[in-house]
Amino acid sequence: MRYSPSTTLAAPLLLLAAVGLVLASCTGGAGGCELKALQDTDIEQLDFQRAFVTLGEVASLASVGAVDDAESAFYMPTDGFEGVHNFVHNVGPQLRAEDPSLAKQVCETVDQIEDALAAHDSFDLSGGASRLQDLIGDSALALGFAPPGR
Repeated sequence: MRYSPSTTLAAPLLLLAAVGLVLASCTGGAGGCELKALQDTDIEQLDFQRAFVTLGEVASLASVGAVDDAESAFYMPTDGFEGVHNFVHNVGPQLRAEDPSLAKQVCETVDQIEDALAAHDSFDLSGGASRLQDLIGDSALALGFAPPGR
């Protein structure tokens, strides 16, 4: 096989293009990061508490390297709770209407958590889960609920 600069550069360029497409779909274009509701659901005080507690579990699991277990905790519904991932998506539109800046922070932190899960990066996952835990408290306040954990 002969060396060809075009074939040597093709793979990195395709990877760069793919990353660009993924980032464009996550950020929602010019409006910035935006979480869209996955289903029409009522948001309740208990949902914020469950998300807060579950994110503490995600951070703890990640801090000891149990990334697969942390991923399950982040995505999986439990005991009548839709799961943290779905919860933040479903609360996104309401939060965006009340506090667009906070909604963007939540979305960016969810992106950070998803990236850390994909990379199996326990350090970034633990930090992202802790950050989202704080933002869940702020989100509860912005939407007129009592902040969990405070």
